[in-house]
Amino acid sequence: MTSLKRTLTPGPSRCWGEMRATLNEVKGAVTKAAVGLGWPFGLAEDIGRASVWLLEQGRCTLAEVVSALEQDKGLPYPIRNDASWVFEGALSLRDGPAALDLLLAGAQSVTLQALDFPNVVAGLAAVRARDTGHTIGLQGDGDACGRVSSLGFSLPQFEVPTNLRLCLAQEASVEIPNQIVRDGVVVDLEDWQRLQRYAAQTYVPNDDRSRSSGAGAGSIDNE
Repeated sequence: MTSLKRTLTPGPSRCWGEMRATLNEVKGAVTKAAVGLGWPFGLAEDIGRASVWLLEQGRCTLAEVVSALEQDKGLPYPIRNDASWVFEGALSLRDGPAALDLLLAGAQSVTLQALDFPNVVAGLAAVRARDTGHTIGLQGDGDACGRVSSLGFSLPQFEVPTNLRLCLAQEASVEIPNQIVRDGVVVDLEDWQRLQRYAAQTYVPNDDRSRSSGAGAGSIDNE
């Protein structure tokens, strides 16, 4: 069950607060919001799974996920450089999935330059690592390289860089196993309401016209 805590402050109609949501609620809300905003359903499901992983690991807030959902959904245009690829002015949800596709299809490395929400791409990489069994390296301009696998995330203090290079890595010892959260996560109420507004765009009106077009139960359904 979702629990809600709201804090009121003096002033004209100002309020904010937080709520605790189960991981299934987060996944469902993010997935529906992504569909409502026009992202393909398969990618929307991956975004929902990535969001759960990110919140479980404490690597980003729900606000980052919602802001990433609101970005441009145009086609990615990577530049090829021998066996590597570069996305300039990269957007996490437009270019991140394409970058991971290229990497898993055999590219030596893929670089996302000036990336808007690096942690969101790390979450998508975690989903791909879990689905494929690969370990994916996340590297910036320096020597530090984080690794995400089906087991967890390496380098506890690693900050995912805005100039992010993706590569397939050897399996490494995992310093941070995947956290398992059993009592849900705390999210900002305003961010949750933003998700619900976008999710509502997948709904149809409750009227005869909608039902005549196939929405809802039929007139003789009794189950």
